[in-house]
Formats: sequence, structure tokens, C-alpha cells
Amino acid sequence: MSDHDENIFINPEELKPTRPTRATIKKEEKPVNGKKFINKGLQVQVNFETMGRFSIPPTIYFKDFSIEDVGNFSMCKVEDVLENVVVSLNKLKDENTNVELEEMTQQEFIEALVGIKSQFNSPIQEHRYLCDCQENVEDSERKASIVMINLNELKYKSVLDVDNELKKEYTELFDSMTDDEFKVYVKQKYKEEAFPDFVNSWTKEKELSALRFKEPFYYYNPDLTQEVYGFRMIRVKDLLEAQRVIDPKYQLQIRKAQKAVPDANESLADAKIQKQIEIEKIKESEAKELIFYAKALSLVSVNDDTIEDPQEKINIYKALSKEVLFDLEDFLDKINIGIDHEYEAVCPHCKRTNRGLLQHETLFYEFIPVKSDTTKRKKESPRRYIYFGK
Repeated sequence: MSDHDENIFINPEELKPTRPTRATIKKEEKPVNGKKFINKGLQVQVNFETMGRFSIPPTIYFKDFSIEDVGNFSMCKVEDVLENVVVSLNKLKDENTNVELEEMTQQEFIEALVGIKSQFNSPIQEHRYLCDCQENVEDSERKASIVMINLNELKYKSVLDVDNELKKEYTELFDSMTDDEFKVYVKQKYKEEAFPDFVNSWTKEKELSALRFKEPFYYYNPDLTQEVYGFRMIRVKDLLEAQRVIDPKYQLQIRKAQKAVPDANESLADAKIQKQIEIEKIKESEAKELIFYAKALSLVSVNDDTIEDPQEKINIYKALSKEVLFDLEDFLDKINIGIDHEYEAVCPHCKRTNRGLLQHETLFYEFIPVKSDTTKRKKESPRRYIYFGK
């Protein structure tokens, strides 16, 4: 599991700032239809980087959050914030958008929030991060650094960019294959359609020309079992369902930690700090389990047999080998359709220059108004076993 998945549901006010993830390749900005967001006065037009390829249309219009929405976000429990934001977005979308926004991917969800914040509130975003100089400092003594990011200058990766990246990667993969190995790949992907004439006539060039990222995508398990697992991108509804499943267990643990009686020799100040650290650990564990369950719910089939029961999905996903999970994690990390922005900041404590990838450090909480007075403020290639919907 990658570090940026672990904290998706932790309140930023209670969260230790993330360390900047190491940036590698800068991507060229390619906004949809020339502009990412277009302010229409009472609505903002959001052009999604998925371009209508998945569950939602390529463009949706949103109104701004109301004072009532802001109040709901501020007053509700942390574990209820996501659901409240989804409910609000469904009310704020234009009447011509018939899809429920629970069907958004995680990145589509954040794109919508960025569009509303940047166009109706402020394009300037405070991003908190933790420099490496704080690594050996006690948790309670660590000092966050802040970098100001202009949301109107963010860079994005579109689904077309992903197509091009995949074609480059699969070109290298196919070049490394013998003709017989490529025929095996074709048979695995096309199954009953792969009759001999098709297999013999289907070239690497044809496969590359037809290749594009779409759902479902399939993982062929090269182990002796040789199952083929079908997945889709994680949706907001998966996060909500996962939260409903695991939240009661962790809320009980948090209540126990809050009611814990300090040792007789422990000062009230020390007891309070230890209690905060313990609760934070519980929330981090909850976030890890939550994202694991959400990934499990993105499973759609095994050997072309559709899986609909959530518990069956979870049981199957838990049984997958570490190698399969690592391959899938690596693949999905590189897909990352949406924000693809590298920032640079100088730590005020040690003067070291930090670079990070915003998409790996951003929580949706950062883009919602939570107080009425702040709404206007600032080995063998795993690709051999992954292919896409036919």
C-alpha cells in the first residue's frame, strides 16, 4: 500500500503533515477544451480529465457551496464529512447531469472540489507538508511547513496522456516478447475471440493501435491458479461503503482511548499527549483498512464471472498474493488520471528545498469550506498480466 493512500479519511487538523513525495517526471499540462475550469457566474464548468470515459460525463456545472453546506461540514463528525460533501455536490450539480456523484473516481471528486474552491472562493491553497528535518523529532514537537499553491496553475494528467504513456510502456513490453509469447498474451486477453486465424493475424502494431485505458482492466494471475481478475477504478461509493463497514469498530476503539484513565504517576499534560497519539494511531489504522476495503470493492469479476456481493469481493481480495497486489498498486499509481502537479518549497526550519507530488499528498478535506469565515480565504514486467476491457 502506498503512503498516500493511508490517510484519506484523517482530518487535516489532526493529521501530521505529509512528507513530500519524491517527484520524478514532470508532465505537460493539457487542459480539456483549452480550459480546466470556466466560471459561468453562478456556476463553474468543470472539465474532467477522464473525459467521459468512465461513469460521469466529461463536463459538469456546479454552483458554490451554501452557508448551510458550510455549517454541515463544520458541525458533522469527521467520519461523516465525505458523505455530506457528496450529498451537497449532488444538489449543486446542474439539472442536466443525471448520474449520482457517488460514481465519481477519487480524482474526479477532487477535481470538482478544486473547481468550486478556485472559482468561487480563492485559488490560493495552503498545503502543509513535513520536511525530512522533522523525521527524528518527537510527534508532539514536529513543526509543519506551508507552501502556497495557486490552484489555477495546477497541472493535470488526462486519460489521453495515460493512453500515450501506456502505449510507450507496452511498446517496450511487446518488443521484449517473442512471437510465441505475444500469441499467448493475445489468447489470454481475447479468450473465446482468439481463434487461430485471429491470433496469427493480430500483430503487435494492431494491438498498440487499439490500446487505450478503459474499464474493466484485467489482471491475469501467472501463478498456477491462473485466474483473471477484473477491476474498475475506485469510486467514491466504494469509500463510503468501506467506511460504513469498518467505522463502528474503530469508533469503539477511539471512545475507549478517550476514556482511558491516566497512570497515577503521569501528569495530565503527558496523559493528554499520549491520548492524542493513541487516537491518531487508531485513525491511521482505520484509514489503511478503509482504503484496502475500497480497493476490494473495485473488483468486478473473476474469470469473467461477475462478483456483486461486497463480502465476496473482500474475501477474494484478501486472498490475493502480495505479488498481485504490488503489481496492481504499481499500475494504478502510474495511471493517476487527474492532478499531476509537482511543487517546490523551501523549509523555513532547515532551508532545505523540498519537492513533492501534490496528488500523493492531497486530502479532499483541503478543498472544502469548513468555517464560514474561511470560505473566501486562501523483475518481469507486470504489464504482461494487465490489459483492458475488450
